[in-house]
Amino acid sequence: HAVRAIIANDYDWDFAESEKHFRRAIELSPNSDIFYRWYANRLAGRGRAEEANAMIKAAIDINPNYINHQLQFGRILYAARRYDDAIAQMRRVIEVDASIPLTY
Repeated sequence: HAVRAIIANDYDWDFAESEKHFRRAIELSPNSDIFYRWYANRLAGRGRAEEANAMIKAAIDINPNYINHQLQFGRILYAARRYDDAIAQMRRVIEVDASIPLTY
């Protein structure tokens, strides 16, 4: 379902279908942090910052040490124009791993 959601969103631009599949993927695998992050990315891309924040925070709650979740959280904060929060988050990412180019 998660892959179908990505295809529906990224290739077909069928956002309703994408959401349906993301929700089903999360329902079937509620502890799959990656599904939450993937969904957060798509929500942020559609300007739905608060929902994206909720999804990325769910991913972080499940797997707080996965640096890509932390990085994506910073990017979502930036997209939501929460610049000070985004800078603070990216600084936390840099403290853990300074080698990630997207952080800068």
